[in-house]
Amino acid sequence: MAVVKQLGKFARSLIYLTMERYTNEELANMLLLYGECQKNQRQAAALYAERFPNKRHPGHGFFHSLFLRLVQYGTLHASTRPRHVPQRAEATINSVREAVIVNPHTSTRSIGHDLQLDHVKVHRIIKKNLGWHPFKRHTTQRLFPQDLPRREAFCDWLSEQVRIRCISNW
Repeated sequence: MAVVKQLGKFARSLIYLTMERYTNEELANMLLLYGECQKNQRQAAALYAERFPNKRHPGHGFFHSLFLRLVQYGTLHASTRPRHVPQRAEATINSVREAVIVNPHTSTRSIGHDLQLDHVKVHRIIKKNLGWHPFKRHTTQRLFPQDLPRREAFCDWLSEQVRIRCISNW
């Protein structure tokens, strides 16, 4: 356990993901200790570490989360099933598709405003449902007529440098 404390938060979370889940008995013991300590998380964590020195010791916040999970969902273990994601209406997807086809240079915000949708929802529809990659083109450089003589001079200079170096390498 001392090695885990020396690791960063991200590394500890990776280790936690690879660990096995707590058994029902361990979780029940945690809840009993949490109640015994009058829902004092830190005291419950210290008492659990004292009474069960050879077991994994959760952080103090785990005790309250476990209690809430039992109250809200009636289970000790967190659900491993994916959450239910509601499907988007086909009419909404089609209206976003039509808006993009009519004007491919428009923004997701303007499409969202026109269709009374959140621009994030429009972005997700374009990306996930339509399989397109929304982006906004930004011109960062532009050539002007007065740039042509300078560009020609640079090309002449570069050609001369290449010619000089080729001659000097012989």
